[in-house]
Amino acid sequence: MKTSSSPLRALVLAMLMVILVMVALFWFLYRGWGPLEQQAQQADARATRIVSLEGDLRQNEARLTAVQAEGTAVAGERDTAINNHQLAERELNDQQQQIDLLLTRVFTQETTITGQSAAQSVPRVTIIEPISGGVAQVNEPVSIVAVAADESGLALVLVARAGDVVTQTLAGETLHQVRMAWIPTAVGEYDIVITAVNSAQMTSSPVSVTLQVVDTAAEMAAFTQTVADILGQPAAAAAGSEQQTLATDSGDRQTANLLFLRAFDFVLPGGDVDTTLVNEYCSLPTGADSPLPPEPGGSADARLAYIRAVVGQQQLASNSFADLPNADARAALCALAEGQIRLAQELYIAQADPALQAALQTSLNNSLLPLPANVPEIVNKQQAFPVVDGLAFARALYQLNGNFSAVDEAWQQPPQSTAQILRPEAVLPAPVMVSLPPLAAVLPPEWSMVDEGVVGEWLMGQYLSQRLDGETAVSAAAGWRGDRYALYHNPTDDGLVTLWHVVWDSADEAAEFAAGYDSYLSNLWRTSGLEQLGASNIRCWDGLTGATCVYPAEVQNETETIIVRAMDKTTAQEVLGFVLAEGLSG
Repeated sequence: MKTSSSPLRALVLAMLMVILVMVALFWFLYRGWGPLEQQAQQADARATRIVSLEGDLRQNEARLTAVQAEGTAVAGERDTAINNHQLAERELNDQQQQIDLLLTRVFTQETTITGQSAAQSVPRVTIIEPISGGVAQVNEPVSIVAVAADESGLALVLVARAGDVVTQTLAGETLHQVRMAWIPTAVGEYDIVITAVNSAQMTSSPVSVTLQVVDTAAEMAAFTQTVADILGQPAAAAAGSEQQTLATDSGDRQTANLLFLRAFDFVLPGGDVDTTLVNEYCSLPTGADSPLPPEPGGSADARLAYIRAVVGQQQLASNSFADLPNADARAALCALAEGQIRLAQELYIAQADPALQAALQTSLNNSLLPLPANVPEIVNKQQAFPVVDGLAFARALYQLNGNFSAVDEAWQQPPQSTAQILRPEAVLPAPVMVSLPPLAAVLPPEWSMVDEGVVGEWLMGQYLSQRLDGETAVSAAAGWRGDRYALYHNPTDDGLVTLWHVVWDSADEAAEFAAGYDSYLSNLWRTSGLEQLGASNIRCWDGLTGATCVYPAEVQNETETIIVRAMDKTTAQEVLGFVLAEGLSG
């Protein structure tokens, strides 16, 4: 009996434990249900909010579409308004011809409204032309138009100008139109006064306008003589002028310019890049014709443009841009011309009428405004180089004698390199002509040369300054004596090989460049250059996207540097080895 009760007791205890567990589970679920229900409500609220926001978004998109449509309509209305404005301007002359008749009617109506009797009326006068405060040219006719009216009849109209009085005797007309021409013979300020007398000897109040008479032709003659005095040349005779126009670049030129910028790491703007002005530096008058002086009273822009044209006529007539051997020589001639132009313009502004100086200075400053955003930044710098560095070059020569005589002498043997522009105080020799061997023997047939030319000292400094500080870059480029580059392109995979041969004034200058270029390439390829085994004096940088090999690798008694840049180190080594085997020629 005792033995059988033990399992029963165990069963009871087990069931009791199950009951306790069920109670605990129920209590846990009951306590957790509230927060879960609250979270579910919050989720429903968020979903409702999302639906509401989506509805708002659709409404905003609809509003945006409506605004865009309204903008299109406004643009159409603007074009219509412009057309209407142009039509109104054409109608203005016709309306001006009716003004005399309208004024006559006004006089008649006003006289009727006043109700004055013939015995009490006083003549009335209005001057239609000229306008008070206007400007007239000496020795040229001034048109005087006026209207006089009186109900009792007009007896006299008196017109006084420049001390003379012209009397017009009338036969009792109630309305009379005065129309005459006056030719002022001297500069000054004049009053034109008109008075009317009626048949009852009643006199109108004098009506007057003030006119400023100037001699703009003499002013322009004085201006052209001033420019001639500044330049130290005879005043130019009036004639036509023409501007040099750049030849439209072909697709090949566009491709070559893009590859040039890529080969020398110059940053390109996004979108459709305009490379038309790469390595152009300036656009100057041809000098084929004498410049045409500004119209009398010419604007600030016209005056500065005339100075530019005078330099073109005097200096560029015997110097052709078409005959220049390379872009660096073009930059040097641009700098000489633009420097002289800019200096002459500044000298003229300094002695111009103070009332005109602000406008002249603004016009001068606007000539250096940046080019559009789709033009590479290096092109902006190339356009500024002839003005900024050219001005410093011209000013250094001007200060030698206090006039343009030294500049004129420079035109007899124009500078042939930017190195000569950068150091006007030094007597630098003509640049060395550098040649390059063709690479057809070392590159596969699909490769072809797409561009070749000269970088020059100034542009080399700009190139190095992309990875070096400005002072180091300029110093590394100094000592340039000559260079030549060639670009080879593979259109199949857009591969590019650059061969660049530079000649220096001395081994020390070559060594300074080598040190700076070492840092440039290490910064560019994010790796250090390594000496190449089996290839004496060659050092290569092998980056993730390309490689560069340079000779010589160490500072020796060398005055030449050869640089090859390619997609990979193997190609760069092969090209450099081929060039060295062909022999250096500087």
